[in-house]
Amino acid sequence: MMATFRVSALALHACLHAELILTIVRPFRTCHSVIELLPHTPIENMPERLERLKAARLKIAQLVLIDRVYLPIFDRLEKEIVTLERDEKLMERARELVRAVQSD
Repeated sequence: MMATFRVSALALHACLHAELILTIVRPFRTCHSVIELLPHTPIENMPERLERLKAARLKIAQLVLIDRVYLPIFDRLEKEIVTLERDEKLMERARELVRAVQSD
């Protein structure tokens, strides 16, 4: 039973690692920010960016449980998500203020 789990964990690790290298790590090493990895989109598409970062965080979280070497990437994604969520809240507050002024 333990051998089966070990093989499954190794298979999961190999699969996630290959996907990670192709989609996240290679460009991640050359970017200042994870958000730079995403195509430039208008501010209105911030929720889409946030969802993509959260999907990447989930993949990295799975890898962190297998190997701690991915922990710095997980930490960086967490920080980027917090920053983007804060920016979304600020944008919504700005919209509310503009609507309030326009309705007067």
